[in-house]
Amino acid sequence: MKEKNKTAKKQGSAKHRLMNFVLVLVLLAAGAAFLLPIIYTDTRAIVVDGKNFAFIRAKNMSTEEFNLLLQAKLKERYGKNVEINENVELKPAHAAKKDISLNTDVVIASLCDVLSVKGECGAIKVNGKIIAIVKSIAEGEQVLEDVLAKYTPEPDEDGESNVDGVEFVDDVVVEAYYADDEEVLSSVQAYDRLTQTEEKSYVYTVKGGDSFNAIAGRFGLTEDELMALNPDINENNKAMLQIGQKLNVTSQVPVYGVCTVLIETERETVPIPEEEIENLSQYKSYRRVISEGKAGEKMAAYKVYYENGIEIKREPDPSHDIIITSPEPKKVEVGVLENADEVNAAVGEFAYPIYDSAYFSSGFGNRDYGSGRHFGIDIACPSGTPVHASDGGTVVNAGWNSGGYGNWVVIDHNNGFKTVYGHNSAVLVHVGERVHQGQVVSLVGSTGDSTGNHLHFEIRLNNRPRNPLELLA
Repeated sequence: MKEKNKTAKKQGSAKHRLMNFVLVLVLLAAGAAFLLPIIYTDTRAIVVDGKNFAFIRAKNMSTEEFNLLLQAKLKERYGKNVEINENVELKPAHAAKKDISLNTDVVIASLCDVLSVKGECGAIKVNGKIIAIVKSIAEGEQVLEDVLAKYTPEPDEDGESNVDGVEFVDDVVVEAYYADDEEVLSSVQAYDRLTQTEEKSYVYTVKGGDSFNAIAGRFGLTEDELMALNPDINENNKAMLQIGQKLNVTSQVPVYGVCTVLIETERETVPIPEEEIENLSQYKSYRRVISEGKAGEKMAAYKVYYENGIEIKREPDPSHDIIITSPEPKKVEVGVLENADEVNAAVGEFAYPIYDSAYFSSGFGNRDYGSGRHFGIDIACPSGTPVHASDGGTVVNAGWNSGGYGNWVVIDHNNGFKTVYGHNSAVLVHVGERVHQGQVVSLVGSTGDSTGNHLHFEIRLNNRPRNPLELLA
């Protein structure tokens, strides 16, 4: 009996201990769940080439924002823009609070100590290829200026120069570039690279004032060397060069071509310009030269490009032209109306033929003086007053009339009507010409049977005279 009680007590004690152990585990788990957020938290990891460098307390900062801060610190340290060799990112992370840096600036400073960078420099490129790297764009541009200055001719004794500039034949530029320090050249080294030379062959054309000796010296050759390049030249004929003669020459020229641009002038004729004067009463087919004009003269300027003394091209440069005598324009009177063949010349209404100041000196029909019947009206006005076609049509008579009209014009309006213009001092149209209403056909005069300057004007319907005053609009 006692043994039974002992056994039961032992079993109860083991069960009690197990329950206590489970309770402890539950309490520990609950405590861990409560304490874990206090120990670990969401943050940002600075990742360099895939490896965590540090954790910072900046949950909302992006990689772009972080790199802006990093670049600013690097520029402050190196005194110029730099390019980081490593890949730096900011990624979400879960880290213990003790591992999180509270001061982002301190972390960035530490990061600057371990990163390798390339500094911003100036790359001198020729036709897109890098020839030299210098410490800055400004230094590269100065190198280019120094190279061009080397090939700029000096002014003459009077300080005059026709040099318009010196420029590279190739496309030479300086651009921003990031490079390691060991890649950067000094200004002198870059200058030497751009001024290295090579031997180049040319064909030179002899000009006025050239001599064999001077040509040799211009290309850095001796006379013997120049004769060796031109076997047909010898001691006996070297002094007899002809303008336009071709010579083979060689010269040491820059590998990266440099050409000198000179302003040269030549006496030239200035063409006669043409000035059109519109005649509002004539058709487009009308064209009359009023004055022939006169050509001018100028010293025409050209930009001439020389590569080591050899002309490679020339371009007109009007901005440097010097006018000696200005041309006089050829003046041409031109019509502006559509061609008569393309329009209906007759309007169908008659307009007064005299636009200027005038008065009727004699009417239609019987008159108190002279003989016979008056088949038109007389309009008195000064000699030379323009006479306008009363309507459009075809000129059927133009010139002298021996029947008393003197110089006359008759226009057939192709609708049964004709108009007559008599006693003119001049006739300005010809038979067969198509005229439009208002066109000047003659000038007032006193030719034929006339007692003073006036226009005799008739309107005929089917060759029968009508009173113009009844038909004029």
